[in-house]
This record gives sequence, C-alpha cells and structure tokens, in this order.
Amino acid sequence: MPRSTLLKRIYTQRRRRKTALTNPLHTSAIHVWHIHAVGEHLTPELHLTPEELARAKRFHDPQQGRQWRYFHCALRQVLARYTDCASQPLRFGTIEQDKPVLLDFPELHFNLSHTASRALLAVTRAAPVGIDIEQQRQLKDREAMIRRYFSVSEQEQLAAPQYAEKSVDKDQAFFRLWTRKEAIIKANGLGLGIALDSFDVPSEPIPTWRVCKLSSPANGKRHYRLQDVEVSRGYAAAIALQSAKSALDAPVSVKHFNYSE
Repeated sequence: MPRSTLLKRIYTQRRRRKTALTNPLHTSAIHVWHIHAVGEHLTPELHLTPEELARAKRFHDPQQGRQWRYFHCALRQVLARYTDCASQPLRFGTIEQDKPVLLDFPELHFNLSHTASRALLAVTRAAPVGIDIEQQRQLKDREAMIRRYFSVSEQEQLAAPQYAEKSVDKDQAFFRLWTRKEAIIKANGLGLGIALDSFDVPSEPIPTWRVCKLSSPANGKRHYRLQDVEVSRGYAAAIALQSAKSALDAPVSVKHFNYSE
C-alpha cells in the first residue's frame, strides 16, 4: 500500500473518532439546560473564539454583553460535555436561514434562547429542536402586537372574558403564545421566513407534548410537537421538535448549568 494512501486512511480514521459522539444521548432523550447568569464569566477567552469575544464587546449595553458572553460560554461548555471535545474548538454553522448546527456533530440538535439573566439550552438527538424563553412583563403595546403577530384564532383566545378582568393574566397568556410560536419557528429554521400569524398555537397550558402544524412553510417541514417548559416564576418557556412522531414524546429533563473552568 503506498505511504500516501496509508497516511490518508489513518487521518480519516482519526477524524471519524474525533467527530463521533463519545457521550451519546438516547435517541429520544431531550435535555433542557437552565442557565442563570449570576455574574461575569471569569475566563471567557478559554471558551469563546476571538470573533465571539469581539461580538460581545459590540453591545451598547455592557450588561447585555456580559450576559451574552456568559450564555455562550455555557453553550460551548455544555455541548463539549456531549461531544467530549474542548469547548473553544467546537465549530458552528447554520442551515436553512439561521438555524445553528455543530459542523462536526450534525446529529446533535441544540437551540439556545435567553432573556434578561436567564437562558435555556435544548439538546437532543431526537429531531431538530427549538426553544424560547421570555420574562413575563407588562406590555404597553400588547394589543397592537396581538393584532400584528397572532392569528385570528389566537386573537379570539386572548379576547376571552377571563382575560378582560385581569391585565396580568392576559400578559401571561400573551407570553405563553409567544414562546410557543417562537419555539416552532426556531425548530423549523426559516426564522423570519415564517409569519407568526400564519399558524395557530393554543393559549392554555401544555404540560405534555401536543402536535402542531404549519400550513405551508417554504421548506415543507410542517409537523411539530410542542410542550411548555417549567422554569422560574415570572418566565414563560416552550420547546418544539420538528416531528409528528409520538415515539419522540420523551420527558423533558431540566438540568441546571453550574459554572466551571
């Protein structure tokens, strides 16, 4: 065997070993990491690339830049646990329009969402995943946002008598709907290519998986499974899987991220 061919074979085998998941999830397992940015990450340069560090510095609000660094350090540290790789060399790319993927571990689906000092990171091998978290708060332009972004069915749900008495209840219902719609859009991957008012989600609590369907997405990916995620009081969160298969209805395991070097 020529030496060049042998060296090429050895290199290929090493690369395959490097990019194989050494800590694989069960096919239907769904992990959600709850990340609380309690302060500054002390050594972001150990985990983030120079480009990511530069991006964090471009935030006009220094606090937002610190939180962005913390959450993305956590993202890399968590994914490093599943891949058994160092956090900084992990290579990210995008598919569809803006859905992030690990270039060397495409079978590991993940999605990150953050608001204020909290973030959720979903990790699974089951199917492409989307997650969203929002801090519940009073919205001055709530009614205008409902008319602009929600479907006719959802507007009718929010016009129910029980929401007319307490504005707080309507705000909470608004964010339940919002996070569910965002989770589905992020699982799809088209981002702004899907209008929020082009599909329906329910406003009542969804403690277990429920099938939802997009009418006519440009990429043809219509079927999703949707569920609420219990986080801290004052937050709404939801997770969506790009599949209609009931076999993927595994419990969502919520884990808490602890800072480590």
